[in-house]
Amino acid sequence: MQLRAILGAIRWHRLFAFYHLAAYTGARRGELLNLRWSNIGLDAKQITISGSTGVVAGAHIEGATKSGRSRVLSIDDETVTVLQGHHKAQAAESSSSARNDGAAMTGRR
Repeated sequence: MQLRAILGAIRWHRLFAFYHLAAYTGARRGELLNLRWSNIGLDAKQITISGSTGVVAGAHIEGATKSGRSRVLSIDDETVTVLQGHHKAQAAESSSSARNDGAAMTGRR
Protein backbone atom coordinates (compact mmCIF):
# COMPACT_ATOMS: atom_id res chain seq x y z
CA MET A 1 0.00 0.00 0.00
CA GLN A 2 2.79 2.47 0.87
CA LEU A 3 4.71 1.71 -2.31
CA ARG A 4 1.66 2.43 -4.46
CA ALA A 5 1.12 5.72 -2.60
CA ILE A 6 4.72 6.80 -3.12
CA LEU A 7 4.77 5.83 -6.80
CA GLY A 8 1.39 7.48 -7.28
CA ALA A 9 2.73 10.71 -5.82
CA ILE A 10 5.68 10.78 -8.23
CA ARG A 11 3.88 9.42 -11.30
CA TRP A 12 4.76 12.47 -13.43
CA HIS A 13 8.33 12.88 -12.19
CA ARG A 14 10.90 12.47 -14.96
CA LEU A 15 12.61 9.68 -12.99
CA PHE A 16 9.39 7.77 -12.31
CA ALA A 17 10.39 4.83 -14.53
CA PHE A 18 13.69 4.56 -12.64
CA TYR A 19 11.95 4.48 -9.25
CA HIS A 20 9.32 2.05 -10.53
CA LEU A 21 11.97 -0.35 -11.84
CA ALA A 22 13.97 -0.11 -8.63
CA ALA A 23 10.89 -0.87 -6.54
CA TYR A 24 9.55 -3.73 -8.65
CA THR A 25 12.81 -5.46 -9.65
CA GLY A 26 15.14 -4.85 -6.72
CA ALA A 27 17.89 -3.82 -9.15
CA ARG A 28 20.60 -1.62 -7.70
CA ARG A 29 20.94 2.06 -8.65
CA GLY A 30 24.15 1.52 -10.65
CA GLU A 31 22.61 -1.41 -12.49
CA LEU A 32 19.62 0.67 -13.56
CA LEU A 33 21.83 3.59 -14.58
CA ASN A 34 23.77 1.18 -16.80
CA LEU A 35 20.60 -0.24 -18.39
CA ARG A 36 20.32 0.22 -22.16
CA TRP A 37 17.20 -0.15 -24.29
CA SER A 38 18.93 -3.07 -26.00
CA ASN A 39 18.80 -4.88 -22.62
CA ILE A 40 15.04 -4.43 -22.29
CA GLY A 41 12.70 -6.93 -23.89
CA LEU A 42 9.23 -5.44 -23.63
CA ASP A 43 7.61 -8.25 -25.64
CA ALA A 44 9.42 -10.89 -23.59
CA LYS A 45 8.68 -8.95 -20.37
CA GLN A 46 12.25 -9.03 -19.14
CA ILE A 47 15.33 -6.92 -18.61
CA THR A 48 18.92 -8.08 -18.64
CA ILE A 49 21.19 -6.56 -16.03
CA SER A 50 24.70 -6.86 -17.44
CA GLY A 51 26.71 -4.19 -15.68
CA SER A 52 26.80 -1.26 -13.33
CA THR A 53 27.81 2.36 -13.55
CA GLY A 54 28.62 5.12 -11.12
CA VAL A 55 30.58 8.28 -10.54
CA VAL A 56 33.78 8.08 -8.51
CA ALA A 57 35.74 11.27 -7.80
CA GLY A 58 33.89 12.98 -10.65
CA ALA A 59 34.71 10.25 -13.18
CA HIS A 60 32.05 8.09 -14.84
CA ILE A 61 32.96 4.44 -14.21
CA GLU A 62 31.31 1.39 -15.81
CA GLY A 63 31.89 -2.13 -14.59
CA ALA A 64 30.40 -5.47 -13.67
CA THR A 65 27.45 -6.07 -11.39
CA LYS A 66 28.11 -6.60 -7.70
CA SER A 67 28.07 -10.38 -8.22
CA GLY A 68 30.11 -10.15 -11.42
CA ARG A 69 27.39 -11.94 -13.40
CA SER A 70 24.59 -10.71 -15.60
CA ARG A 71 21.03 -11.74 -14.79
CA VAL A 72 17.62 -11.65 -16.41
CA LEU A 73 14.71 -10.18 -14.47
CA SER A 74 11.06 -10.70 -15.32
CA ILE A 75 8.83 -7.63 -15.38
CA ASP A 76 5.07 -7.40 -15.06
CA ASP A 77 2.56 -5.80 -17.43
CA GLU A 78 2.44 -2.55 -15.44
CA THR A 79 6.23 -2.21 -15.66
CA VAL A 80 6.11 -2.87 -19.41
CA THR A 81 3.55 -0.04 -19.74
CA VAL A 82 5.71 2.29 -17.64
CA LEU A 83 8.77 1.52 -19.78
CA GLN A 84 6.84 1.97 -23.04
CA GLY A 85 5.71 5.42 -21.92
CA HIS A 86 9.19 6.33 -20.73
CA HIS A 87 10.76 5.18 -24.00
CA LYS A 88 8.29 7.18 -26.06
CA ALA A 89 8.85 10.35 -24.01
CA GLN A 90 12.62 9.85 -24.03
CA ALA A 91 12.66 9.39 -27.81
CA ALA A 92 10.63 12.56 -28.34
CA GLU A 93 12.98 14.55 -26.12
CA SER A 94 16.17 13.03 -27.54
CA SER A 95 15.33 14.28 -31.02
CA SER A 96 16.42 17.70 -29.74
CA SER A 97 19.40 16.35 -27.79
CA ALA A 98 22.89 15.31 -28.84
CA ARG A 99 22.94 12.35 -26.40
CA ASN A 100 21.79 9.08 -27.91
CA ASP A 101 23.81 6.28 -26.32
CA GLY A 102 20.83 4.01 -25.77
CA ALA A 103 20.69 4.65 -22.02
CA ALA A 104 17.24 3.76 -20.74
CA MET A 105 17.40 5.50 -17.36
CA THR A 106 18.60 9.03 -17.88
CA GLY A 107 17.45 12.23 -16.22
CA ARG A 108 15.88 13.04 -19.57
CA ARG A 109 12.87 11.26 -20.82
